[in-house]
Amino acid sequence: MQLSSNKLNTGELPVYSDITSLKRKIDIAIATVEVVEEMGKLSLELREKGLEVTIKHDESKVTNADVKISEILDIKLPLIEPAPVVSEENTNKININDIDLTKSYWLVDPIDSTSSYIEGYSGFCIMLSLVQNGEQLLSVVGAPAHDLVYYAIKGLGSFKYDTEEKSTNQIHASFVGEKLKVATPFHGSETDMRRLKKGLSINNKEIETEKVSSGLKYCFVADGQFAAAGSIPVIKSWDANPALIVIEAGGAISSEGNEIVFTPNGALKSVRAFGKGIDFQP
Repeated sequence: MQLSSNKLNTGELPVYSDITSLKRKIDIAIATVEVVEEMGKLSLELREKGLEVTIKHDESKVTNADVKISEILDIKLPLIEPAPVVSEENTNKININDIDLTKSYWLVDPIDSTSSYIEGYSGFCIMLSLVQNGEQLLSVVGAPAHDLVYYAIKGLGSFKYDTEEKSTNQIHASFVGEKLKVATPFHGSETDMRRLKKGLSINNKEIETEKVSSGLKYCFVADGQFAAAGSIPVIKSWDANPALIVIEAGGAISSEGNEIVFTPNGALKSVRAFGKGIDFQP
């Protein structure tokens, strides 16, 4: 990977006075990206072998891959940064009330958009972040079917790592196009989508929508592929893991028009992301 603590004076990263702390942030990010890349390869291998699918208590689908990846991350992430792991697939095994929110914890969605994953589509991802005091310190989103890992370090920018080319590039939420491309969820509320389009009409451009599953839609805003993205009416905190990637790329993301405050297993409503310079009128 190209991002390293040796690049502090190349202009690619800002220079901070506390080099030890900065190096630690970068080391944590590199190690986490490597683990997410590894889990991405595992997700594709397990799908190729054939998945075991069961139905959870909320009637959503879960596979043996969701569980396996969650179990591995439960072990590997604390080795990178000693902190409890809150995963969509382990909340029945831990007491969330015991987590000290003033200290860091890992927030994990082992496979986001399990339905797309089961059906053999490319629109699933592995998402996690390191959170403290309601804010993300690090966000990593792996898109194994696209050979990509997106990540952001608070204060250092957002990046896209090509797992095939082994190359890393900084990304910017700078959408350019005659029409505003807007990513919408497959199962979103029509009312929410009408509000999103109405709010974007202030830009005086024709709006073109495209359905994109999973948290990848927010990453696509962060790298300039889309001008904006909306979610289903209510999502969990781990579904908003790409938020820091949008913010560090120069974009904006909110829940009901407010800054997102992360909590373990918390619910967020009307999460919307916008590229740099995209206006929105609530």
